[in-house]
Amino acid sequence: MARTARRVETTLELEPGPAPLRHRIGDAVLVQIRAGVLRPGDPLPATRALAVQLGVARSAVVEAYDELLAAGFTRAAQGSGTYVAAGADRAVVAGAAAHVPDPAPASAVSAATMPSGPRWNLRPSSPDTTLLDVADWRRAWRTAAAAPVGEEFPGPQTSPELREALADHLRRTRGVVVGPDEILLVPGVAASLRPLLLGAGLAGRTVAVEDPGYLDPQSALADIGSTARPVAVDDDGLDPRLLRDDDAAVYLTPAHQFPLGGRMCVDRRCEVLDWARGTGGLVLEDDYDGEFRYD
Repeated sequence: MARTARRVETTLELEPGPAPLRHRIGDAVLVQIRAGVLRPGDPLPATRALAVQLGVARSAVVEAYDELLAAGFTRAAQGSGTYVAAGADRAVVAGAAAHVPDPAPASAVSAATMPSGPRWNLRPSSPDTTLLDVADWRRAWRTAAAAPVGEEFPGPQTSPELREALADHLRRTRGVVVGPDEILLVPGVAASLRPLLLGAGLAGRTVAVEDPGYLDPQSALADIGSTARPVAVDDDGLDPRLLRDDDAAVYLTPAHQFPLGGRMCVDRRCEVLDWARGTGGLVLEDDYDGEFRYD
């Protein structure tokens, strides 16, 4: 239930410095939010009144409000002003900002202060090795190396306990009834692609793939003489209306589209199944991250 916006008497103070005026105004608003003077649901001063108070052009205040709105700190109500958005106080306390600070001139940054590499590694499929305990990691390798060498080479039918657990998990969470002997364990998706495509009879045929999408299936298709036909994706994943009757299969990452991260809506999932039933095509579902659920 929305509460009535309270009247707030607040005086903004601009920090001196070379930063653009719109940034300094926006930062002054965030200071008031961080201090609790402005709370979610409170109205911001009218742009004209604030410009008079600060002795600046109204256009600078409008630009500052636009940046706060774009960053999600405020919400605009048509004809009734600008208000502090829900959650803005928590975001400010967490260190969120309305803009990226302007970088210092190159001449002012010494070589000693330059980072040796990127601050964050955003490449997919790259683990964060800083989370590993080096001593435990080395101890695990020594333990594995000291184990006796078995006479049998491990294969997809090993680990019966794991396959039994997986069969039970699939039955309970997916409604897929399979026996432990029907589950093949592989080191990863990439290792399973070529035999999967060959076993499905897709050699030399056309398979629809997401564009942009996971590159390993495209390489595996090329290896067996098949054609990977790119199909565009949007926020809801691959558009089933773009599938063709002569596509032998479609390769999907519906739970978490790779690499854009969208989730295929239920309507499209049904449309994909309708396409498969109508054409006899196969749906190859790469369900990575499908077990994760986020609030």
